[in-house]
Amino acid sequence: MDIEVFEVERGQWAYRVGGVYQEWHPDRAGFVPMSQAEATACAAVVAARLAEA
Repeated sequence: MDIEVFEVERGQWAYRVGGVYQEWHPDRAGFVPMSQAEATACAAVVAARLAEA
């Protein structure tokens, strides 16, 4: 499964797993930016769930 972790803004990271992107809505209430480590960990969870499906 193709995984990409990328910096969206300085110090704020997002991820893509296959064709699934993390939603990036910093203007919405409750949005919490991720560190590179957090984005990497979340991407691994998404990849595992997609592999199970």
